[in-house]
Amino acid sequence: MTVDRDTRDSKAGERGGADLAVHDDWFPSGWTRVLPRHQALLMCLVLSTAASRPVTGTLDEVVQEVFGDSLGDFLRELGEDLDSPVLWLQPDDLAWAKDTGEEDRVRAEAEARREACEGALRAGGFPVPATMRDLVGTMLALGIAHTAEGRWTMPERLPLPEKVLRLPEDLREIFRKLRHSEAVAPSKQALIRYLDEDLGRPGEIFTTPGRLAEAVHLSPGELRAALDYLAADEHLRLYRGIPRVPVASAGDLQDHQRFHLVPDWERYDEDHVLVVRHDDTEDQGPRR
Repeated sequence: MTVDRDTRDSKAGERGGADLAVHDDWFPSGWTRVLPRHQALLMCLVLSTAASRPVTGTLDEVVQEVFGDSLGDFLRELGEDLDSPVLWLQPDDLAWAKDTGEEDRVRAEAEARREACEGALRAGGFPVPATMRDLVGTMLALGIAHTAEGRWTMPERLPLPEKVLRLPEDLREIFRKLRHSEAVAPSKQALIRYLDEDLGRPGEIFTTPGRLAEAVHLSPGELRAALDYLAADEHLRLYRGIPRVPVASAGDLQDHQRFHLVPDWERYDEDHVLVVRHDDTEDQGPRR
């Protein structure tokens, strides 16, 4: 786990200090999509801090050790104490709504998410949280954390929501895309780094999958996955032949077959800026 300074600019309790730990796997695991997002993050901070310092005792003792008497100030709009109700929608979620119609849409989406996620918990035999204290109990039941004899621990890799719960298909599709993105990310970053730093952002290159894979130090399969992922994001285009014909998938190219790779650096840079803004305001996990 890593130790991260909390972004709320409020200090934890005098005994606990101001540094809180957050589990490395919290955002990649995707639990923010299944549990009440902001309160679950707060409880993850509590559990991660208790596990990493370590802080022992009951949940109330751990919270007192970490926050002292300042928990209410730290919670702000999330509640007043551990017995505050869980929030699937908080005022900040409506801050960017331009009109009442958009507010209604945000509320409806939050309600649909609540029903879907609570339904998945019930179907799996897990407790549905009504308060933040209950939320910790749900996180324990899901295997996100463990406690025994006052000692709090968290597994090195958190369980994945789609492995633990029978989620609705739309959520399962979100997680399928997320896991694919995670799997391709190292190859995609290696390819972008080669095009950007080694080749100086060319307008296009004419090469073969085999030659490019060797230059980037990837296997041909890893290279094809990276090419297809970047093409799907419209960060590059693939062509072959004269006149040029778009390549539907890098998998259609033989290792020795020449093709044109045409990056769209402007689109890539635009999306990169969007990722930074997303990280600062929501899940802190890369969208692409």
